[in-house]
Amino acid sequence: MPFSSDYERDRLRTLSVLLVLLSVIAVVVLVWREIEVRRGVYAGILENKAETTIREFDAFFGPIQTQLEIIRGWGEEGSLEVGDPGRLDARFLPLLRSQTWPSRLSIATEDGFRYRLVWSEAGWARDADPAGLRRSEWFRLAVSDLSGAAHTTPAPEL
Repeated sequence: MPFSSDYERDRLRTLSVLLVLLSVIAVVVLVWREIEVRRGVYAGILENKAETTIREFDAFFGPIQTQLEIIRGWGEEGSLEVGDPGRLDARFLPLLRSQTWPSRLSIATEDGFRYRLVWSEAGWARDADPAGLRRSEWFRLAVSDLSGAAHTTPAPEL
């Protein structure tokens, strides 16, 4: 199409530039909006996963904490037969066999009595010589905070 004047050519060029500019702005706005939507969706997904993880940890550690407090209560009431490993075996082995989370159970008193049950492939067994118990992370934590029951990371294999 032949142009009749320079004015029409300039006008067409200006309109073309404006059209390209508006197209670029529209694309930028759409991309920015897409990024914002994705951020919102990802934030929602992360928040949901965090809440689910917290619920799972509470479900896992809640019973552990409760059982530790029950065992501590037995000790405070004097119903643990501390000093008699056979009676401690009778009390704790049924409890430990019904759980999947513990790897060891340790009890130590201030007067030097030490008792430890250890899980192995063969099942639960009493540690015949728990001499290192007083140097363990468990004992250090247990005597540093006597206000409540505590659990630690799984003990390293002996």
